[in-house]
Amino acid sequence: MIEPAILKKNKVQSKVMNNERTEASLDWSPWLDFDRDNIATIAESEGVYKMHAGMKILFIGSSQNLRESMLVCLSDPCISKAKRFSYALIGSADRMKEQLLDEYRNKHKGKLPTCMENKS
Repeated sequence: MIEPAILKKNKVQSKVMNNERTEASLDWSPWLDFDRDNIATIAESEGVYKMHAGMKILFIGSSQNLRESMLVCLSDPCISKAKRFSYALIGSADRMKEQLLDEYRNKHKGKLPTCMENKS
């Protein structure tokens, strides 16, 4: 009989491996400068996005309308510090965002991206 602790450990390892494949399997845009001109080129479609400054992820988001959400991000005091962003068009964006955040937490000792730390 397999011990419950071993089953739990294997389940956690499997989840981490699946999450790592999640980000890699998305069709991400190239990293773009975070400005109005680049945001204007984004489709008004459902998807996920990530933003960074100095190669540090500041925010991971999801939206039913990526262009609209990215424009709102320009006025957020923390997120507006981002230098670049990347996005992927995908249905079930909210669920995908949660998977991306799980992957991020697994890689960063349970922490959220900088601009999400105080916004549960």
